[in-house]
Amino acid sequence: MEKYFPRRNIKFKEISIVDIPLNIKISRREEIEKWINDNEMDPDDLIIIDDDKSLHELPERLKWRWLQTDSYIGLINSRELINILEKDRK
Repeated sequence: MEKYFPRRNIKFKEISIVDIPLNIKISRREEIEKWINDNEMDPDDLIIIDDDKSLHELPERLKWRWLQTDSYIGLINSRELINILEKDRK
């Protein structure tokens, strides 16, 4: 089943939310890396959409899959997201 951002006409096979308990005191970067490792995800199979600035410290294998959103508005320009998806097709 495909899921999508209807206002932007962007479709994905799956959308997941990182759901690590709040009582675990780690940075957002560590939280995302842990989730990727725990779920044995291939970086080429994911896109990270997040506003947390700690993700600037992601390893390069993950950082190029990150789309930083605006903390107050969210995803402003879907062009960057489309660029990541188009890299996958090459």
